[in-house]
Amino acid sequence: MKLLATIRSMASKPGAVWRIAAVSLLLNSFAIPTGFVLDDSFHALALGDGSGHLGTRRAPWDAFAFAKDPRTVKSMIDGGIYPWWSDLQARFAFLRPLTSLTLFVDHSLWPDWPAAMHVHSLLWYAVLLLSVGLVYRRYCESPAIAALAFAVYALDDARAATAGWIASRGALIALSGGFVSLLAHHRWRRCGQQRWLWAALFALAMGLAGAEAAVQALGYLVAYALLLDDQSLARRVLSLLPYGVLIVAWRVVYLVLGYGAARTDLYIDPASNPLYFLRQAAQRMLALLTAQFAGIPNDLVDVLKYAAPDFAWVYLPVAVLAMGVLAWLLSGLLRADAKARFWALGSVLSTLPVCAVMPADRLLSATALGGSALTAHLLMAVVEGRHGYRGPLTRAATIALAGMSLVIAPIMLPLRAYSHVNYDRYLEPADASIPSGAEVTGQTVVILNPPNDEYGIYQPLLRAARGGTMPKRIRWLATGESALDVTRVDEMSLRIRPVRGFLPEGSIWTLRSRAHPSAVGDRMELPDVAFVVTEVTADGRPAEVLARFDLPLDSDAFVWLQWGGPEGYVPFELPGPGRRVRVPEIDPRSVFEAL
Repeated sequence: MKLLATIRSMASKPGAVWRIAAVSLLLNSFAIPTGFVLDDSFHALALGDGSGHLGTRRAPWDAFAFAKDPRTVKSMIDGGIYPWWSDLQARFAFLRPLTSLTLFVDHSLWPDWPAAMHVHSLLWYAVLLLSVGLVYRRYCESPAIAALAFAVYALDDARAATAGWIASRGALIALSGGFVSLLAHHRWRRCGQQRWLWAALFALAMGLAGAEAAVQALGYLVAYALLLDDQSLARRVLSLLPYGVLIVAWRVVYLVLGYGAARTDLYIDPASNPLYFLRQAAQRMLALLTAQFAGIPNDLVDVLKYAAPDFAWVYLPVAVLAMGVLAWLLSGLLRADAKARFWALGSVLSTLPVCAVMPADRLLSATALGGSALTAHLLMAVVEGRHGYRGPLTRAATIALAGMSLVIAPIMLPLRAYSHVNYDRYLEPADASIPSGAEVTGQTVVILNPPNDEYGIYQPLLRAARGGTMPKRIRWLATGESALDVTRVDEMSLRIRPVRGFLPEGSIWTLRSRAHPSAVGDRMELPDVAFVVTEVTADGRPAEVLARFDLPLDSDAFVWLQWGGPEGYVPFELPGPGRRVRVPEIDPRSVFEAL
């Protein structure tokens, strides 16, 4: 109990919130030297003076239009970014004009200085921390609980996933606006002055201009109406109507301008596919809440999938057990404390929108607002012996929760902030193994089997953003997630047949959807090669494709490569006419051995 008593004493001291914020900023500053990470390279090309032939150029306010219409999808397939099996009708484009403009300023003023961009993001993170601190001061029942909740939020190592990635700045801007709307909403409901309603709507609108994450604030507004608003039921329901009108208007503009997600399994549009979204949300909600309350990072699950696939199955039973223990631990608090119920419901409701995306710790910044406050309420209840929290098992579990949240997490925070440097590092051996001499500028590099979509998409972006020598074209024929049978049909054609078909189980469906299967005869015409689907699997995936190039395959105009392991790509020896070779499936662990 000494640990909990010490934590309570520190949280009760004047100025605790400011000191906690300063420590959080300091620990997250370890991300400053990490440079560009993944989508940052796309933004460097989209908003800077980068490689236009890759199809990446975007307007200053439109940096998140990754795949907005058939023209932009086709231009990025032609540029060698997206794979040939991409659906031209697929779309994932996000209307984030405010965030895009902040990135445009970065790439205009200091394009070769990503450290300055990280500092810029940390300033937005400071704004987010300020809004979180104010929300806790307004909504929590005591300054000690408010400071403790703030410490759990600001020192959580999951914050590094958002504050430490330049491309994730939109969440910082969006949630800052969303949380300020909670403050204004509270004032409006308490004093009844309409100016506070307009302030809440303006703050939420600014958040929506930053990113879709601002919608998550609605979870807390709904929870407020249900659990904290002391007016009649009709008035409580009507209090949410202005926000509903704003969200509907925003959504209409969003769709009219061509933004959203469609025909891709990477993102789910809840409005257009609600049943599929709800099925996926149950599993994803468990993963996100487990990361928030049990400290099992979603990012670790992704690493296990590649580095230790034999142990990946352990995650699900551990997650279920952890959430069961948490439910038991919180049951007394939730029965007795209306504020705790508000934070719990708000946390769950705010998590629902981000279930449209694969679980990741960068999605937890809204979930953590309620989750951190709930943890603080629990710790204080145990210290003060309230709500029946006196048993040894309860105290032991709470001490473990406190140690994880306020000892282990702060230690991990700078490590995770700096670990962003590894996100592109695993691509570097692959990039180094692709020719970079002057002659490659007139050649097409054909990569038979990058390990997964991420290698195919991000490697050319990485090279172009770093100013490397770009091949005339880059083509990738399949991924290494399945063994490949490669047959030389004639002088200019190859037949590619993955043993498990294209897009096998576990692959990333970046620009494809299971709801829109492939068909025999589907054709993708690129400037130098045509791909024709000659066979499909029973579940509608391409099973075999004929690739016909515009030059003989043995021409010096081509460089043929296949995955060779941790050292990257190695030359691929084409089979003779009428001959077939089998390229083995890639061991996922070879991806991480490069680190």
